[in-house]
Amino acid sequence: AGTAPRLVLFFASPAFEPRALGKAMQGAFPDAILLGCTSAGEIAAGQMLKHSVVAMAIPDAIVPDLHVEVIEGLGRGAGIAAATAARASSRRDDE
Repeated sequence: AGTAPRLVLFFASPAFEPRALGKAMQGAFPDAILLGCTSAGEIAAGQMLKHSVVAMAIPDAIVPDLHVEVIEGLGRGAGIAAATAARASSRRDDE
């Protein structure tokens, strides 16, 4: 484990074309898992920015066994049920 980014979480202005931005981010962080979304304003160093991209890179030393999975078909009720199940599981782990 080292300091290479394992996960890059980024927030971008909707002014950026998503595919082009994704390609640019993958080029900048080829070995990282990327998670990104659009935002109404990006915050960096305590300042609100507009028409920008802000990113947080988390090294593999912090998240060596990171796994990301896409779960499709979560509706309103399913999302609430999943959150409730996660809280219940967390409480069991604390006992």
